[in-house]
Amino acid sequence: VGTGEGKSILLGVLATVLALLNFDVYCACYSQYLSSRDLEDFRPLFEKFGVAKDIRYSTLPDLAEQLTNQNDSIRLKTAQRLLLTNDSATSSLAPVYDTIPKSRILLLDEADVFFKDFYGNTYNPVHTWGPKGIAAIFKQVWEGRANKVQAESLPEAQELLQTYPDLRPLLLDAFKQITNTAAYFDNFKQRYEVHGGKIGYVLHGTVCTLTSYGYYTAFTYILENAKGNISDEVMTQNLAIKIPCGKFSYAQLLQLFDCVLGVTGTLSTLS
Repeated sequence: VGTGEGKSILLGVLATVLALLNFDVYCACYSQYLSSRDLEDFRPLFEKFGVAKDIRYSTLPDLAEQLTNQNDSIRLKTAQRLLLTNDSATSSLAPVYDTIPKSRILLLDEADVFFKDFYGNTYNPVHTWGPKGIAAIFKQVWEGRANKVQAESLPEAQELLQTYPDLRPLLLDAFKQITNTAAYFDNFKQRYEVHGGKIGYVLHGTVCTLTSYGYYTAFTYILENAKGNISDEVMTQNLAIKIPCGKFSYAQLLQLFDCVLGVTGTLSTLS
């Protein structure tokens, strides 16, 4: 189905029919703009047929987020295991969808992009932890990067090591990554924009503020804050230790669906 020939209409109508047949339907696209646009365009139709609750539109990373957290918050569980906390506020996740005992169908918009840019790659969620003193460590390493200031040598880093002795390996690894990222920051070329007061990366023609490139993003917040483009509050929120919560294969996520269908304007065959 070529550009302008009705991929969105095809998916919207198909999603409606499948939902009427008692399927749980997920429509996934690479673009936040296209996904949001199509949902708003077809919402009146879904509501008219009483299936709005059975159809979900999202980007592919958002879909991975929903599926990996469908039973529990993976970030919260990571925080609880590593940081020994029961504070539900440690998770920044949106409300998790309830598990529905119905067959699930995935509809891929622009399936060629999925196979080109997502299939074979992983979704890598992280828990962000901002203990006292970590923002000062980022700032000092950034300011002293020309002199190769080591994060571990800073007083704030030593205090964290004393405060959290059980997390010493995690902290030392984070300090090393922070130091190395600052040293090679100028080599990082991913295009970004300040969008809505946040750092957003240009991906597939849209600006995504949910994507983060580890500590490169943290130092980008410091850079743009110095230019007056980012507030102190937002910058500080993004100066945090990144704790990996696992790697989830996009290819394997397809196995969670009973059927996967898709449309594309460029592929003539998948063989």
